Amino acid sequence: MLRPHELAILKNAGRQTPHGQALRRHWLPVLAASEVAEPDGPPVEVRVLNEALILFRDSSGRLGALDSYCPHEGASLKWGTNAEGGLACFIHGWKFDVEGNRVDSGAVHMRQVRTTSFPATAAGGRVWVYLGNPEVMPPAPR
Repeated sequence: MLRPHELAILKNAGRQTPHGQALRRHWLPVLAASEVAEPDGPPVEVRVLNEALILFRDSSGRLGALDSYCPHEGASLKWGTNAEGGLACFIHGWKFDVEGNRVDSGAVHMRQVRTTSFPATAAGGRVWVYLGNPEVMPPAPR
């Protein structure tokens, strides 16, 4: 049986914790691929290892996993519009592609802005994301 302090270590999977760093070295299954099967379909919000993510398929069918909140006003991208190559925030219309690049400024001035994106793939009927260091990313699941 684990002691309370040992259990606390295992339960905390934040980015800076040993347990969180170990888990982020692997591809993690986050939802069924059928939930984000159609291009330009509605975005889906998931929480993985204390990270709020939005998963979606762009117009080309590429799978994207972005930080859940728009870097401009902090609005949740789960209410965004997924169309024409990216996910647009519902407040000012900033649109992000699957790599997190802003591809449309909407109603606000243009400047170089990105949002955090994570590698995502579909395999075995599941969507998998990788939250760790991209330099040591293992091969994606098949």
